[in-house]
Amino acid sequence: MKKWKMIFAISIVLTIVFMVLCGVLNADSTRSIWQVMKILFFVASVVDIVSIIGCIVVSVKTKEKMPMWLIIIMVIVAVVVVMFIIGIMSQNDYEKKANYYANSSVQITIETFNKIGDGLTYNQVCEIIGFQGKLVEDSGVVKKYSWEQKGKSINVTFLNDKLLSKGQSGL
Repeated sequence: MKKWKMIFAISIVLTIVFMVLCGVLNADSTRSIWQVMKILFFVASVVDIVSIIGCIVVSVKTKEKMPMWLIIIMVIVAVVVVMFIIGIMSQNDYEKKANYYANSSVQITIETFNKIGDGLTYNQVCEIIGFQGKLVEDSGVVKKYSWEQKGKSINVTFLNDKLLSKGQSGL
């Protein structure tokens, strides 16, 4: 049982480290580093689950009662890991959808760019362009988005979710 508790303790520490790094290095960070952190997080999560199962199996076989604090920690870890994995999976769905639309029949044109006016919200700009933009910078009240497609781009800055400025290249 001590071996499984040690594996569980180490895997929790690794999971927390990789979870924090995934949160800090979000999808808009360097793609390869973020992908590596996601993989390491998944590996540590698998080790968490295996060590939880190992502790339970050893406890049942040896009829040794697990302390309540350990059971509570195991449940919390399992729930957090599942929730974090769901969050990463939905981020992947968002990326796939954004990539699909960026490569779809919707085209970024100068006409589209000219329709974007002051005071519009992010959602209104997305409706005009036809797909979601990539968040480039987020400093709280100021957010910058970019819509890119085949060497063309539209860059928009929002202040409190209202269009502040816009720019383009390749149109």
